[in-house]
Amino acid sequence: MDAARMQAVMFPGPGRPLAVVELPVPRPGPGEVLLTVSACGICGSDLAMTAGGAFGYPPGRLLGHEFGGRVVARGPGATRFAPGQRVACLPARFCGNCERCRAGRPLFCSAGGAVTGGMAEFAAVPESSLFALPDGVADEAAALAEPLACGRKALRTAAFAPGQDLTLVGAGSMALAVLFWARRLGAGRIRVITGSPTRRAAAEAFGADDFLEPGQPAPPDSLVVECTGAAGALEAALQWLAPGGALVSLGMGMASEPLVPAALAFREISLHFPVGYAVEDFAATVRALAAAPEVAAMVSECVPLAAVPAAFERLRRGQARSKVLVVPRGGHS
Repeated sequence: MDAARMQAVMFPGPGRPLAVVELPVPRPGPGEVLLTVSACGICGSDLAMTAGGAFGYPPGRLLGHEFGGRVVARGPGATRFAPGQRVACLPARFCGNCERCRAGRPLFCSAGGAVTGGMAEFAAVPESSLFALPDGVADEAAALAEPLACGRKALRTAAFAPGQDLTLVGAGSMALAVLFWARRLGAGRIRVITGSPTRRAAAEAFGADDFLEPGQPAPPDSLVVECTGAAGALEAALQWLAPGGALVSLGMGMASEPLVPAALAFREISLHFPVGYAVEDFAATVRALAAAPEVAAMVSECVPLAAVPAAFERLRRGQARSKVLVVPRGGHS
């Protein structure tokens, strides 16, 4: 392949399979750097937003927002990172000064926008969105910073307190992200609801204490985090929630939920719908990777670029995976 061209995964539109396309290697603009991508995670939102539902990517979108890599070139004015430096990418452009940025919501920056295109051999990204990967951390772990940071934001949103018990519904990557931070923030007992032996093993590696099968009765907790996004999952999660408790929706479900406001009010249940993370969540997560050997258990499979369309279809069929990583350097011979 010509050095000035690369392979990338593109969404051609609803009802059509993902395409691995050849494109020019992007040139970094002012304040940007060019990365050679080390790894990019496949997110549940990628599956949902390429399925043709109400919330979807526009045709032609380059996929991938959970990624990191090595700096290979710098655009005009980019000075923070040197070529060869390893980084994780917070996938958003943000000014850092508007009301939303100051409130810790860079994903909603009034002057910003999403950064995607991590399922490619190269990506041009704002250097302000990059965080240096600690020494001794594997290159591929940079792709785990984004999902793990979501767990910290979810706990902050629910006013999680040290010593507090909690229940996680599901044991996929979002549940592991909450587990990751709950342990570091001093959680008490952590209970996980899952019927998957494979995912249970990963949750055990992340520090879960107890496991239940879906629908199994148990004493209620003051905090329940729903991490599957399955239809009806929020309603089902209420069975494990104590009066006055908080229910957090982290599964990004795309279907309507049959919740009855009066039923929630009589139990004084609070609902939280966090998305993403603040800059502080992302920065803390990247730092935490330096002492986090358990994150290896989060990765269930690594695939090359050429295998991404087939990997999406396997995941759509409901195969119990934690995190599938796309490793672009293995994408073609």
